[in-house]
Amino acid sequence: MILQKDLFCRAEKWLFFTKLIENHRLWKILLCVELSTYLQEIEVIPKKYTSYVFSFFMALLMSCLMSLLISIFNVGLVDGIILIWLKAWSFAFSVAFPMIIIVSPAVRKLVSLVVDNSE
Repeated sequence: MILQKDLFCRAEKWLFFTKLIENHRLWKILLCVELSTYLQEIEVIPKKYTSYVFSFFMALLMSCLMSLLISIFNVGLVDGIILIWLKAWSFAFSVAFPMIIIVSPAVRKLVSLVVDNSE
């Protein structure tokens, strides 16, 4: 009797988790559909601003990662590391974004000098 009850409980749990996973997949599909519908409705940035948009995201991500790693390297995983990192990140981003825009033409020129364009 105890064995049957234990098996029944396990079967119930298994059904619960399979339904939960199926619902999770359904929610992911619905979320993707909803997100793609939303993204189709918003206005996109004109192509002529591509270099600025690229510079923005490059500065955002690189300053985020570098400031986090440098903050952890300098002070370790101490209490308040998140605030230390956010302060460093805000400063790093405010320097990185204009610097990327300023040095981008020189970097493009260097890349064109070292990359073969004969294809």
